[in-house]
Amino acid sequence: MPTILTALSAVAQKLDGKYPGTTATLKFDLGSDGIYRIVITDGHCQAVQGDGDATATITMKLEDAVKLMSGKLNPMVAMTTGKIKVSGDMQVLMLLQGAMR
Repeated sequence: MPTILTALSAVAQKLDGKYPGTTATLKFDLGSDGIYRIVITDGHCQAVQGDGDATATITMKLEDAVKLMSGKLNPMVAMTTGKIKVSGDMQVLMLLQGAMR
């Protein structure tokens, strides 16, 4: 099973250059398993480990994050069942939708 940083890096690679001019940070708070971020700067994207400012935050368990990144967990179902909690700019979260398939 890939590490969450590897999975987020794959998502970041799919997003890289896809939204020119966009600058945002998506934080993934996995509780005791750590905090990771996808940082988009002028359309260029990278995954990093560690806390920092965020445009939007997704809070979830590690196993749900792995399922979400691999497309095995539907984000809308996860939100409605309480598996993930989101805060911040929802438009930024929508950027992830196409990259996590």
